[in-house]
Amino acid sequence: MNMIRNFFIIFSSLIILSTANVSAFVFDVWEIEGSNPQEVAEATTKFKALAMAGGAQYLDIRSSVKIRGDRSQDTSFVIGYYENMQAMLETNALVQQNPDWLQSTFGDNDGVVTTSGTFGNDTEFTGEIEVGNAVAYSFAEVNDGINFFFNFPKVAKMMAEAGAPAAIGVAGCAVCGSETLPANTVMWMSAANSSDLGKAMDIFSSNKMQRWIYSNLAPHLNITDGGIHIVTSN
Repeated sequence: MNMIRNFFIIFSSLIILSTANVSAFVFDVWEIEGSNPQEVAEATTKFKALAMAGGAQYLDIRSSVKIRGDRSQDTSFVIGYYENMQAMLETNALVQQNPDWLQSTFGDNDGVVTTSGTFGNDTEFTGEIEVGNAVAYSFAEVNDGINFFFNFPKVAKMMAEAGAPAAIGVAGCAVCGSETLPANTVMWMSAANSSDLGKAMDIFSSNKMQRWIYSNLAPHLNITDGGIHIVTSN
């Protein structure tokens, strides 16, 4: 029941956000500790069906389990994807107006939502999210935004040129709670499966890549959390 009391709470500071219909890639992340990953996956699949049938504007909503990092195998994520902030806010209002969607799906889960945040960038949502997709991520406090956002695209370009079978992305925090801050940015490397992610991470950890990153990217940020998670829900 703790999950139901906390789930899908959007902080009051959202009122400062513009709801203008602009092109963006927006996603909410809820971190659930002490949860059974399979139960969270089943609940997410059922909730998605109810919400989408009821008019929710998700591009997708999926669950995943952390397999590396703090509290691995004991931490799940539920991630909702939207076209823009307006779609996110309208969907959240719709979910609040239909509490039975959550009660009938996540109501029996015992996990507790420990933190949540809304992130976004100006990149359009592309591709399908499928069970088995593997994602390495890092939350970071960016302390020099100009240099960070100038250099980060170069990482993606270098990884692609090296043949990494993964997509590289970054998004800034629009609304984050105190347990997420001071992290204001999330970076990720997403692959179709664990094998492809492993190949990409081998390239990322090569001496050539690491020398470049430590010289050009690392000085501008502080990593606050990182890990690997696997998509678990349909």
